[in-house]
Amino acid sequence: MKRMQICAVCASVLLLTACGSAPQSSVQESRPEESAAEILTADPAESELPDMQSSLPTESAAQPSVLSKELFTAALEGIEVAVSSDSVTECGTVSGQRYSLTIDLSGWAQYTSPEQMVVLSRLFWQCYPKMYARYADLSDPPTDVVLAIENSGYEIAEAGGNFIHLHDKWLFDNPEDYDCITHELAHIIQNGWDGAYLEDSGFIERFADCCRYEYALDSGYYNDGGWTLQTPETESSRGESVRFFVWLDVMYSNDSTDIMRSFFDVCRNMTYTPEQWDDAWTQVFAGTALEGKNADEVWAMFAASDFANLSSYGMHGEISDLLRTYPVRTAADNLTLRQHPRMQMQ
Repeated sequence: MKRMQICAVCASVLLLTACGSAPQSSVQESRPEESAAEILTADPAESELPDMQSSLPTESAAQPSVLSKELFTAALEGIEVAVSSDSVTECGTVSGQRYSLTIDLSGWAQYTSPEQMVVLSRLFWQCYPKMYARYADLSDPPTDVVLAIENSGYEIAEAGGNFIHLHDKWLFDNPEDYDCITHELAHIIQNGWDGAYLEDSGFIERFADCCRYEYALDSGYYNDGGWTLQTPETESSRGESVRFFVWLDVMYSNDSTDIMRSFFDVCRNMTYTPEQWDDAWTQVFAGTALEGKNADEVWAMFAASDFANLSSYGMHGEISDLLRTYPVRTAADNLTLRQHPRMQMQ
């Protein structure tokens, strides 16, 4: 099943404590000018989460559920929540780092249901601290994020600065595509990658897609039935292939070298022009079993692997063929823990 074509988005994060003070009433917003997007021994555990489909809107935006503080606090243990007529503000601390999420409803036309907003809130508190713990020292991304649900603007979602736009009708029409926001949160973590310094400007979107897959909400409970990794036949180059970067991360990150952090560092530091990426790949592969190989040789290794073609499809807690063979998300969580040992994961 093919991925949904979206713009340029796990286990629960624990150790959540309420902030010492409520979030500020005014959050700095930076609106985008245009859209941006070791094999381990542990076995992946099947999700036992309930099917929330029945609680989602199916016919019209009329008679929306009540937007209330209690709706959010029941699902966000340890998170301070305030609800007003035009916003939901959430504040909490994960492993010593304070974060806030403001859901801006000034442009909301009540297509996205309050229950869906709760799921989006859970997504933020699950996914963003993990990505932040792994990569933030390389890019200094914001810890205060604004998610505007607006019945206007870009059709799906986009991100820039600390601001994410989600079109109000997207989840109404695509009620399981929550992880489009995981993708956008990864763009916020990137915090300024410049395509002019990349071998392929598509790397910006492929990194965000890689994060969408590795850090998907509830271990892919929603993601894996509608957004799947493509094979080298359909995504035939490094600039197109999400699966290539997932493969690099799972197969060649180790206790001493996190290959995706190395890739992130090269992309973020704007050191190499596109013509100099032979040297960039040398830096990315250094310290791994790929050291001494060039990028074309590594692509050929990927394309010849079983990883390249195993199905990543799994509906509502099913374990895909890929995840049954390669515990991708366990590996990503463990890499995050190596970077930030205080991070608690379940």
